[in-house]
Amino acid sequence: EGVWEAYLQVVVEDPEPGVSRALVIAGADKRGTIYGLYDLAERAGVSPWAWWADVPVRVRPELHVAPGSSADWPRVKYRGIFINDEK
Repeated sequence: EGVWEAYLQVVVEDPEPGVSRALVIAGADKRGTIYGLYDLAERAGVSPWAWWADVPVRVRPELHVAPGSSADWPRVKYRGIFINDEK
């Protein structure tokens, strides 16, 4: 709360009846949630910066998330991606 583009990833035990465990990704704002999803994709082996329809993904029989939590936020207020499309 109160942090620009921050996110939290946490494994929650027994979040509701019939669900034994859930991964929750929460952001301080919309961009924070998106960066939390990007981080999860990257840790799963999928580059969040590549066009997902064009990049072959390494197939894994299983993917595990360790219990606990992880949080991150930018160290600068403004960040961006600048694509140099000049030829």
